Amino acid sequence: MSGFEQQFRDTRREIDDVLADVPSSLLEARRLLTRELQFNPRPEELQLIVKIAGFMSTSMVCFELPRQMLALRVMAEREWSRFTQRRRLDTEELSRAETMILELLDAYEKACEDYLPGSAALQPLADDERDFLRRVREGLELPVDRLRAASVLAPRLELLAKQVSSGNALETFPSLSEAELEMFNESVHLEDEADHNNGRVCIDAVALRTIYEEYFDVWDRSGYLDDAELVEQLHTEIKGQLKQTEVAYRVLNERLQQQQDEAISASLEDFAEEIRGVKSRLFEAYLETQPLLREPEVVEFNASQRTLEDRLDEADLNDRHAEKKQSQEEVYLNALSSLRNDRLAARDMRDHPLEVAKRRKRRRMMMMVLTMGVLAGISAAVHFLVPQRLPDPVTINLKEFEPALEVIEAKPIGTMLYARVTDWDQLSVDKIRFRAAAIGKVAIEKELSLVYIVSDRGQPVAEWHSNGGVVVHLKKQVAEDVISATSRF
Repeated sequence: MSGFEQQFRDTRREIDDVLADVPSSLLEARRLLTRELQFNPRPEELQLIVKIAGFMSTSMVCFELPRQMLALRVMAEREWSRFTQRRRLDTEELSRAETMILELLDAYEKACEDYLPGSAALQPLADDERDFLRRVREGLELPVDRLRAASVLAPRLELLAKQVSSGNALETFPSLSEAELEMFNESVHLEDEADHNNGRVCIDAVALRTIYEEYFDVWDRSGYLDDAELVEQLHTEIKGQLKQTEVAYRVLNERLQQQQDEAISASLEDFAEEIRGVKSRLFEAYLETQPLLREPEVVEFNASQRTLEDRLDEADLNDRHAEKKQSQEEVYLNALSSLRNDRLAARDMRDHPLEVAKRRKRRRMMMMVLTMGVLAGISAAVHFLVPQRLPDPVTINLKEFEPALEVIEAKPIGTMLYARVTDWDQLSVDKIRFRAAAIGKVAIEKELSLVYIVSDRGQPVAEWHSNGGVVVHLKKQVAEDVISATSRF
C-alpha cells in the first residue's frame, strides 16, 4: 500500500467519525472540524459538510462520493499548509510532498469522472440526488492551482537543498547572491521542526527564478547546435515547461503580495524589503522568458518613422480641412435656400391673398405634424436603443503594474495610455523593450491600443503598439555610444 492510499484511508476514517457527530449549528460544526481535522472550511464548504452529514438517501453512491471528495479536500489543505509553512528544506520531505501532491491530483481527476452527467454511477439516481452530488462537486473543489504550483516548486527545492548540502550550489546556480545562499544554508541546516513560515515565500521565489534562468540559458545555448531537429525538439520542450510554470508564478506572486502587505502592516520593514527584492528579481526573470513563448514583433526606431507629434500634427491638419469643407457646404446651402425663398415669394405675389393664407396654414400644419413625428421617433429610439447605463471610464491603478517596472504615473488619453517611469535612463534597449511590452499587457486588458512612455523629466522613452511593436527612442548620448562601440570593430 502506497503512502497516499494509507493517508487517504486514515483521513477517510477521521471524516466518518467527525460526520457522525456534526451538529446542525454552523458555529459548533466549524469548531468541531477545526479541532478534529485541523481544517477551517469556507462558509459555503461548511454548509455543504453539514448537508453531507444529514443527507438521507438509500443510494450508496450518495454516501461514498461526497465523503471521498471531502477526504481529498482535507488532504489537499493539509498538504498545502505543510508545504508552505515549513522553512526547513528536508530533501526526503520535499520528495514525499511531490509524490503525494501528484497522486492527490490524479485521484481528484479520477473522482471528478464519477460526477460527469453520463457516468454509470449517476444513471440510477434521482434528480435531487444528482443535484446534491453536483453541489458537492462544485463546493468541495480542490485548490488545483496551488497544488500544481507546489508540484513545480518541490523538485527544484529538493535539488537546491542537495546542492547546498554538498557545497555545489554556486556552481549549479551562479545567479544566487550571498544573501540568498545564506538563506538556503540556514533553511537546510535548520534543526527545529516546529519552524515558522517567515521567509519560506522568499525561498520559493528564488527557486522559481532559477527555473526561469535555467530555461533561458538552455534556450540561448541551443543556438550553437547544428542539428535543427534537435533544437526544435528542445525549444518545444522548454515552451511546455514554461507554460506549466505560469500557474506557479501566479500563485507565488499572490503569496508574495499577501505577505508583503502583512509585513508592512506589522511594521516589519526589513522583511517587506526582502520580499520586494526577491519579487522584483523573479519578475525580471519571468519577463525575460516571455519572448520564448511568443516572440513580439520589435520595430526598430529610425528617423523616417512618424512620431506621436507627427501624428498629432496630421490630425490637426485634417481637422482644418474638414472645417473648410464644412464652411463651403454651408455657403452652397444658404444660396439654395435663398433661391427657393425668392421663388416662393414670387408665387405668393401672383396668387390671391386668401389662397396664400390657406397655403401657409397648410404648410405650418405639415411642419408641426412632421416635427411631432420626428420627435416621437427620437423618443422611441432613445427609449429602446440608448443603453440605460453608460460604460465605466477607463481607470488605471499603479498597483496593476509590477513594482520592477517603476511606473510613477499612468493615465488613459482616448485609446492611448500615457505612462511616466523612473530610472529607465540606464537600461539597455532590450530591457526597455521587455518593460514596454509588460506595460502593454495592462493596456490590452484596458482595451487601449497605444502606450506612450516618458521619463520622469518628460523625455520620450518608448512607444508600444497593439500589434506587438515596440518603438524605442534612443537618446543622443546612447546613440553616440552605440556608434562609437560599433566603429571599434
